[in-house]
Amino acid sequence: VTGGAGFIGSHLVQRLLGIKHEVHVLTRPGTDLELLGDSQGRIVVHSHSGSTQNMIEIVKDARPDVIVHLASLFVGEHKSTDLEELINSNVLLSTQIVEAMNLNDVRQMINVGTSWQHYQDADYNPVNLYAATKQAFRSLLSFYVETCDLRVINLELFDTFGPNDRRDK
Repeated sequence: VTGGAGFIGSHLVQRLLGIKHEVHVLTRPGTDLELLGDSQGRIVVHSHSGSTQNMIEIVKDARPDVIVHLASLFVGEHKSTDLEELINSNVLLSTQIVEAMNLNDVRQMINVGTSWQHYQDADYNPVNLYAATKQAFRSLLSFYVETCDLRVINLELFDTFGPNDRRDK
């Protein structure tokens, strides 16, 4: 599970553990795992350095049946100083994951996008740069699906909230 330390991801991790799945969580160095609570002792945490080679090694070591890709950086109204982190989080990291999947013969992914990719119910009309980066990855993902025998489910979430949500909602 990428983004497993976040609000949605931590709930998913707890549910997967509850139904007896082995769960691995991909993080960045220094990620706060507080939302995982006592689940921390029952998961395997992989810290990604940012390199493609490191991602390939992580996927090889984890040997997942399915990758649930929730990790992203949300910025409602970006500033020019946000560009690198938006691209790195929402395009580069995501592409590194599917490249590593392909090289390690992992064939199933659940990718999570956003309803913000579809302003006014359009097939594609991004509300902001965040939504555009999510769509950019989806285009890259199409390449891998067509050329690498990947099976992907794309989920697009609308607003999320719930118990223990620390986000200002």
